[in-house]
Amino acid sequence: MLGGFKKILKSLGPGMIITASFIGPGTVTTMTQGGAGFGYSLLWAVVFSIIATIVLQEMIIRLSLVTREGLGEAIQELFAHKIGKFIIVWFTLIAVTIGCAAYISGDLIGTSLGASYLLQLPEHLVAPVIGVIILFIGLFG
Repeated sequence: MLGGFKKILKSLGPGMIITASFIGPGTVTTMTQGGAGFGYSLLWAVVFSIIATIVLQEMIIRLSLVTREGLGEAIQELFAHKIGKFIIVWFTLIAVTIGCAAYISGDLIGTSLGASYLLQLPEHLVAPVIGVIILFIGLFG
């Protein structure tokens, strides 16, 4: 019985981590501070981001339906020259790396703020410990 439960947790684990990270402590902390500091004056940014996301996703769907390819494949075919492909690969890697670093740093900051509040410890002491814990979870599951 315990083996079955462990198998279920392993299959759900990655999805649960992504969900907790997406709507995680960084998001909650940032949104709470933004709402407390600016009130409704930043509501236009939410409306704009929703509209921009819908437009961009709709463009990608049209591209995929017409070409029967994903966005990455379409970009790859667009750059036939080796230098062009090299540049676009590096731009993509840099953008993904910066995005991931910003994302995990927001989660790390939000988690350390919450943990430091609960434990009555300074954030600069809690953040490295939380970072190491996240690293071990990511590496060893």
